[in-house]
Amino acid sequence: MRHAPCLTNGMTESHPSSNELVALVEARGPFQSHGQAEAAVRATLIALKAALHPEEWAELASELPDEHPRTLGAASKANAPTVKTADEFYVHVAQAETVPIARALEHAQIVCGVLAEAVLTPATVTRLQKHAPYLAELFEPRVAPPPPPPPVHAAVAPSHDLAGGRPGSQHPIATGNPASLAHHHSIASSDDPHADTRLSSSHGTTQERERRTLASGRPGAKRRLADSH
Repeated sequence: MRHAPCLTNGMTESHPSSNELVALVEARGPFQSHGQAEAAVRATLIALKAALHPEEWAELASELPDEHPRTLGAASKANAPTVKTADEFYVHVAQAETVPIARALEHAQIVCGVLAEAVLTPATVTRLQKHAPYLAELFEPRVAPPPPPPPVHAAVAPSHDLAGGRPGSQHPIATGNPASLAHHHSIASSDDPHADTRLSSSHGTTQERERRTLASGRPGAKRRLADSH
């Protein structure tokens, strides 16, 4: 009995159909159409068939959707693997799919990952990795990345410069108290800020109060030229 995991809603633990297999591949890769995903599946299976001995391929084919073994045909018992390295495997996929090597590599990785996770039994995957060790990584199950850590709300110290400041003031004018905010000599702290200079209440300017104006001066100098040596 098969125990391959199910990756889509409505799929059972029995053999997925060819359309279900292609749909899984299409959902995982950058394919522009269902037909492109189908071509990638077929090309990868052709390369796998060339990389395995006939009995190994027969074991893998027995777990594939029925359409694929019939399409690809049975391997001759006299045939030995013609693909023996990872590079040869990707070249085989590229030739069968008629795509560049880089794209063939990506497509083969996607198809083999889906085969390992949703089609083949774990025992078959293990034997496949043993028979073709250079392809072992292609059939490793994907490891889901760990969830991101919860956000940390660190206390942010207030900034008072232009680069880090925020609009607004700590002491808005509308709610400010002039008596507490103004300096000692500020006009904001006086009920009559212009009393010293208003003609009606002023005691005069500083020069007038100190009698240093022309009007308050006396004739003569403090030091006469005749007294100087």
